[in-house]
Amino acid sequence: TDAVPHVGEQGAPDQETVRQMLRYWYLQADRETREEWKKQIKAHKINRKWSENP
Repeated sequence: TDAVPHVGEQGAPDQETVRQMLRYWYLQADRETREEWKKQIKAHKINRKWSENP
């Protein structure tokens, strides 16, 4: 794999690179950390729904 992440047009890593990075760190995490991340993601999705539908 490349040592340097692919950069999109706006100068930020593309979505696939970010997905791969998050998956890597998720797989490296212990069970407790994974559960905490799942809670944070779920809370973010709920908050996002509320903010998008006033």
